Order: sequence, then structure tokens, then C-alpha cells
Amino acid sequence: MYFKLALCFVIASVFTVSIFAQQGYQQKLDDINLQVKYVNESIHGIMVANKLFELFNQDVNKYVDLESYKLQGFDNKDLPKNLFDSSSQDYYEDLSPIDYYKKITNSTTISKGNKVHAVQLYATINDIDKKRFDIERYLDLHDLSDYDNLSGIYGLLEQCVALYKQFYSQYREYSKMLNTQYSAIKNTNFKEAAVYKYFAEMHGHTLNAMHNIRVKKDDEVKGDLKNIALMYVRFKKELDVHNGPFADLRSNPNILPKIEQGIGDIRSFTEKEAIQKSYEQYGRNYYTHNKSAIAKMNKYGNGFIQEMNLKLDQAQLPFMQFLQVPHYFKVVYPKKVDIIQQISSTQSFISTLPKNMGQRAIKENRIMIKSQTKVFELELFDHMVQDGDLVSINFNGDWVLENFSLEKKSKKLRLDLNQNGKNFLLLYAASVGQRPPNTMAVKYTNTKEEEVQIILKSDLKKSEIIEIQYSPQ
Repeated sequence: MYFKLALCFVIASVFTVSIFAQQGYQQKLDDINLQVKYVNESIHGIMVANKLFELFNQDVNKYVDLESYKLQGFDNKDLPKNLFDSSSQDYYEDLSPIDYYKKITNSTTISKGNKVHAVQLYATINDIDKKRFDIERYLDLHDLSDYDNLSGIYGLLEQCVALYKQFYSQYREYSKMLNTQYSAIKNTNFKEAAVYKYFAEMHGHTLNAMHNIRVKKDDEVKGDLKNIALMYVRFKKELDVHNGPFADLRSNPNILPKIEQGIGDIRSFTEKEAIQKSYEQYGRNYYTHNKSAIAKMNKYGNGFIQEMNLKLDQAQLPFMQFLQVPHYFKVVYPKKVDIIQQISSTQSFISTLPKNMGQRAIKENRIMIKSQTKVFELELFDHMVQDGDLVSINFNGDWVLENFSLEKKSKKLRLDLNQNGKNFLLLYAASVGQRPPNTMAVKYTNTKEEEVQIILKSDLKKSEIIEIQYSPQ
């Protein structure tokens, strides 16, 4: 009798522990998925803003290039006061990014570290939203027939570029944290785990491909494409024999067909096929990332990542949902007028200068330049005999030129300096031509209104850096 009672007690205890363990798992999973939804809806919101900024950029270009064209204006009256709140019902079927943000920051189970990431992302999406009003205000107050005012409007658009870079950087850090947290709790004992596993691996390779397209690591995309295709074959094979809640994905028009179309878009990129004429000025990378491939993945195109998340929600399956792909923004300039590109930092504060960049050391004897203006103008050109040098230029951690030749034409830049902390410009030799090292001249006007020229040298082992100190009068 005693033995039976003891056995019952042990079984009851194990059962109780199992229930509590399951409940603990579910709470942690719910917290992770709440944050995934927050990030994904934020991605959807910045997509809407991206299309808005693209249309405005093209409108201003027409105003400059076409003599009889009248600027259509930048009217926010027909848009919500905030693209990311619940008033934007046309964009969000359930909760808005701000609704999710409030749930995260009010949660008693989500860690402070996660909340910091949520707050940073929230600040960036609101800055992106405010830019449309900044642009509208600028147009109301300035005449674009004045060249200086024209430069100013492109400067505002370049600030949008910087904000999209900032969002992407925050997205990657947040993603890394959420994936680490899920890896610590994930349970592979569910019968649906095999289907989920192959989709997850395909999703990871897809994000890698989109990242490499985004940062112009074109040579690496072919390897990503092979991995996506391999995982797709395994996912489809596992799906064919699955008779559980994932079974209806076989006939879902937004899963297998969209995956195949996305693979086709990435393959078209690797094979350098023609792109839409309206996107020729933006380039193949921007078109593939922001227009063709991304539409097969994200919410706005009813893509396969979005569709899998809907399935996980509807079937209440115990897995982490999948992050979608953020757009990026690029300013295209008019053909008629040579507008000097103004570049802002994605990092608003830099405490120390880097000691290496791209697995390459930086020379210690750096050059110091002082600027009394927040926007610092300079001109870059090839200093030596033309021999095929290619350069990449990094400003405050952002690559502003990549694999660029200065031999035929110099490049003028307007750098929007951070008011606090340090600013730097780095020469990175992408190739050294026939006569190393790679040599670049930098021309600027100093605080005494004198034209100054300095020389930077870089080879395949070391890079040279300029520190730009903002010292207003």
C-alpha cells in the first residue's frame, strides 16, 4: 500500500513539474513571439515610408531635370499622423508596432535587455515617420530653384538613408538576441519539428542572401542561393509526408510557389538579368532586395515568411516565429544638376576611433582635420598614375563608397558630422592596381578659408584614417 501511494506521489510530482515546465516554456515563447511581431510590423511600417520617400525623391528629380515639370508636393494630409500607430488600420490587420511596443515595455516577464532593444527600435521608427513632416516643412519654407536649397532637400533624404541603416543595425542585434533566447528553450520533441527545422534553415539562408545583396557582397549570393534551394528541397520532401497541422501548406499559394519565385528572383540577380526600367537608376541590388525578391517574403507581398507566421499563429504551434526582411533606402540624384551627396552617420555617437576595419589594421599616425561647420565638404580624387585602383570609403562606420574608381572623375561628399564624440573618414583599398599602395587625395577648405590637400595611402594590410573634429565657433 505504501509503495502504491509513493508511486502515485512520484507520478503526480513528475506530472506537476511537466505542467509547470510547459507553462514556463510557453510564457518564454510568447514573449519572444510578441517581440518578433513587433519587429515585423515595424518592418511593414518602414516599407510604407520607404515607398513614400522613393516617390518624393523621383518627383524632386523630375522637377530638376524637366523644365516644364511642377513639383507635386509632399502632402501628408491623406496619411495617418503616425504611420506606426493603431490609426493606420490600412497597414496593420491586428496590432500596430506601437501597440506591440506598449505590450513589451509593460511586460513583467520580458527582460530589461530586450526592452532596451525595443526602445531603440521604437525611437528609430518614430524618427523615420517624422522625416516626412520635416521634408514637407522644408518644401513650404524653401524655393528649390535655389541650388543651395536643392542640396538641402537631398540632404534630408540622405538622413532617411542613415535612419534605415540604423534600423537594420538594430534589427540584426535584436534578432541575434531573440534567436539566442529561443535556442536556449526550444523543444524538438514536437512532431512538427522536422518541417519547422528545414523551413527555419531555409529562412536563415534567405536572410543571408538578402543581407549580401543589400551590402553588395554579390559573390557570396550564389552560395546562399544553393543553400536556400537545398533546404527548400528538404522542406518540401518533409512536407510531402507530413499529415499534421502543416499538411495544408502543400496547397497554400503563398508558400511553395512564393519560395520558388523568390529563389528565381535571387537567381536572376546572380545571372545579372535585366531589371525593370524604372529601377535602372537604383541598380540591380536595390531592385532585387527592395522590389522583386522581398515581395515573395514579407507581409506586403503575402510572402512565404509572413504566411508561415500566420500558420504558426492559427495552429498555435510551439515554435518561434520568423523575422521578415527590412527595406533599405537609397537616394537617386537628378541627371541635369550635379548634387553633392550629403551623408549622415547611422551611429549618432562614436567614443573612440576604430583600430581595425574589415579585418585590416588602421595606421596609428592618423590625420586631424577641424571643421567649424556641421556639414563638412570635401573632394576625393586619384593622386597617382591611373593603374586600376579601387577604393572603399568608410564614414563613421558606414561604407559610403565601395569598390569605387576615382580615376575618371573625382567624388565630392558632404559629411553631416556628429555634434558630439568623434568623426572619421577611412580609406580602404579594394584593390591596389599595378602600383601599390592605393593613393587618394582629399581636398577641402580649412577654417582659414584656405584650400588644403592631403594624401591618404592604403594597401591590402593597412588602412589610413582621418579624424574630423567638429569645432563650431
